[in-house]
Amino acid sequence: MTGGCLLPTMQGNTATAIVWHCKRVLSECACVSDRLKLNKPLIPQPYSDSLDLKTASPLAGPGASQIVLKTIRAILISLTLKSNKDFRPTWFITGCSSGFGEQFVRQLRARGDNVIATGRNAETKLAHLKETGATILELDVTAPQEELNAKFQQAIDIYGGVDVLVNNAGYIQCGAIEELTPEDMKRSLDTNFHGPINLTRAALPHFRSKGEKGQGMIIYMGSQSGFWGEPAASAYCASKFALEGAVESLSKELGWLAPGIKPLIIEAGIFSTEVMRNINHVPYRVDFYRGLNDACRVRGEGNYRNPPGNAVDLIAKVIQIAKGEGIAEGKEIPLRVPFGSDSLGFLKEKARDMMRIAEEWEEVARSTDFPDHKGPMPDIPA
Repeated sequence: MTGGCLLPTMQGNTATAIVWHCKRVLSECACVSDRLKLNKPLIPQPYSDSLDLKTASPLAGPGASQIVLKTIRAILISLTLKSNKDFRPTWFITGCSSGFGEQFVRQLRARGDNVIATGRNAETKLAHLKETGATILELDVTAPQEELNAKFQQAIDIYGGVDVLVNNAGYIQCGAIEELTPEDMKRSLDTNFHGPINLTRAALPHFRSKGEKGQGMIIYMGSQSGFWGEPAASAYCASKFALEGAVESLSKELGWLAPGIKPLIIEAGIFSTEVMRNINHVPYRVDFYRGLNDACRVRGEGNYRNPPGNAVDLIAKVIQIAKGEGIAEGKEIPLRVPFGSDSLGFLKEKARDMMRIAEEWEEVARSTDFPDHKGPMPDIPA
C-alpha cells in the first residue's frame, strides 16, 4: 500500500481481505453518495455479514478482520463525503417571472445550485434573472407533451441531468360556475393540472434511470384551494383538487416501484406574491352574481396589499425540506406540507368536518357492504 502502511500488523492474505471488504463497503458508500445527492440524512444501508471472514480473509490476530472493515469504511465514506461537497443539484423550475418561482431561482443560485428557470416570453419576462447565473429557457406548460419532453431533454443536456422538478406555474380564474365557460375551465385545468402532470411525465423516465430505485424530487406548488373550496374559485379549486388526487396516486405508484423519487405538494395559503393582483376575473355575465364578483375583486386586492404569508421565508423552508436540512432535518417528509396559518386553519377545519361525517354516517356507510366481502385485493399496495 503506497503512501505509508495504515495497518502494519496485518499478515497473511491481506490483499484478499482488503479487496473483499472494499466490495462490501463500496455499496455502502454508493448509498451515502445517493443520499447526499437527494439531500437525505446520512444513514448507510446495512450490509450482510453472512460470509465467513476466517475462511475468506485470514488475518493475523483476533479482531483484525473488523479492524480492516472499519478502517476501509471510514476511508471510503470520507472520500465519498469529500467528493460530494462539490455536488451541485440541478433544479428545473416553471413560472419564474415573479413570486415563488423567482424566489426559488434567487435563493438556489445564492446557494450555488444549478437552476434552469423557465417561463413564457422568457427573453423579456425572465431577463431580470439573468444576473443570477440561472439558465433561462422558454417554456409554456400548456404546450403539447412532445414539446415538453423535448424541452426537458434540453434541460438534461445542459447540466448532464436534472435532480428536482418544481411545478410552480399557475393561473387563477375567478367567477361563479354559472358564469364560467368551458373555455374558462379548460384554461385553468391546462395550466394548473395538465401542465404539471405532463411535465412530470416528461421527467419520470430520467428520474427512473437513476439507479435501481430511481432518484429525484418533484415539487408541486399547490394551494389551500386543493382541499378547500371557496365561492367564485371553482375553476382554480377544480384544477388544484385534481392535481392533489393525481399526485397522491403518483406517490403510491412511485412508493411501490421507484421509492427514490419523491413527490411533494406544498399547500400554500396567501403569500406576498403578485398572484393576487393577476387574478383573471370573468366578465359580469350573470347579474345575479355581481355582488359576489365585486367582493372577490375587493378581497383579491386586499390580499395583495396585506398578505398574511412571507413568500421569501416559505421558499427558504421548501428548499430546506427538499435538501433534508433545517426544519426538515431528521424528519420523514410527508406527501403534503401546509404553509401559512390560513392554510393550516382550513386544513384542520376540513379534517374535523371529515371526521364528523365519518363518525355520524359510519353505520349507514357500512350498511351497503356485502356481508361476505373480504376487502380489497392485496397485490396493490395502498
